[in-house]
Amino acid sequence: MSRLASMLAAAALLAGLPARADVAPPPKTAPSAKPDGKQIFAARCAGCHGADGRAESAYGKQHSIPDFTSKAWSAKQSEKDQIATVTDGELEADMPAFSGQLSAAEIKAVVGYVRGLPAAKK
Repeated sequence: MSRLASMLAAAALLAGLPARADVAPPPKTAPSAKPDGKQIFAARCAGCHGADGRAESAYGKQHSIPDFTSKAWSAKQSEKDQIATVTDGELEADMPAFSGQLSAAEIKAVVGYVRGLPAAKK
């Protein structure tokens, strides 16, 4: 292979293109199969709901944010309702909508994490 051909092949590989017409480009890396609800909660929810989901901060008490570790609260909430709240927000509670910020899979993961908090309560 000539030096020019080698340079063109290297440039094509760096650009994600096949170096030759008969060689397929490498597959794109698939995103994580399952989002981490705990990680999403820590990054996006803990500021208002507390790191442990109890909302024991002054902000949590001022805005009557529920204690996610409460079995009584959890029993009243369906997964569907929680997904709707995270997706669409809740104006009366100053809960922002996350529909444009989190994917459906991420919302489901964070709701799954929240729904597991009462069982994890010591």
